Amino acid sequence: MTQKTDFTMYQGDSKVLSVAVADEDGVAVPVDGMTIRWQASPVVTGGFETTATLKKDNGALGGITTVTEEGVFEVELEPEDTEDLTGLYYHEAELTDGAGNISTVLTGRMTIKPVLIRAGG
Repeated sequence: MTQKTDFTMYQGDSKVLSVAVADEDGVAVPVDGMTIRWQASPVVTGGFETTATLKKDNGALGGITTVTEEGVFEVELEPEDTEDLTGLYYHEAELTDGAGNISTVLTGRMTIKPVLIRAGG
């Protein structure tokens, strides 16, 4: 089942997205051992850019951790991820299981608002 999550954050802030993965019947899906990817891209007229501005995964890129065996993972946005970004973004997360099956488990809109006080300034 795909979860829709829209959220607002401020430029350069820390943010943790907690994602609970469940099947069509609402039963938690264990995510241990799966490849998890999250990406965000600016929204433009008619859709969104097809090249991601932000990328996280539970592998080499990092930024995603499995919280429980009950299907919960977290995407961690660090201040440096958004310090130069503002505006509306489309974001999504997908899982790939050991058999190569891919499931989009999260979609939504992320609004990044500008700030007056910048880190280190």
